[in-house]
Amino acid sequence: MDWESGFKIVSAAMAGAGGAGTIMYLCAKGLASRIADGMFEKFKAKNQYEFDKLLEEYKAELEGKKYAIRTHFDMEFKTYNDLSGAFYSMIGAVYWLFPREIDYAPA
Repeated sequence: MDWESGFKIVSAAMAGAGGAGTIMYLCAKGLASRIADGMFEKFKAKNQYEFDKLLEEYKAELEGKKYAIRTHFDMEFKTYNDLSGAFYSMIGAVYWLFPREIDYAPA
């Protein structure tokens, strides 16, 4: 057995191991990819439910705040309307308390 035969045997063994390693790598990669995809879908479905639930809670909270703000605005508008009417009546009453003609005496 000479060096050339030894190199052929070693190179054949390395090529065989490399080929088997490549096949094992591709099988492991495909299996891991399938497992990861399955776990991702399960995780996504679980989290999607939780996210939808949280989103609905936030929407309900915003609707409550929107209702409170709308009610507060309506209350302010009604108060402003009542005060405007009261001020208008007050101006008329003050005119009769202090008529303008009294301030302007003829010269």
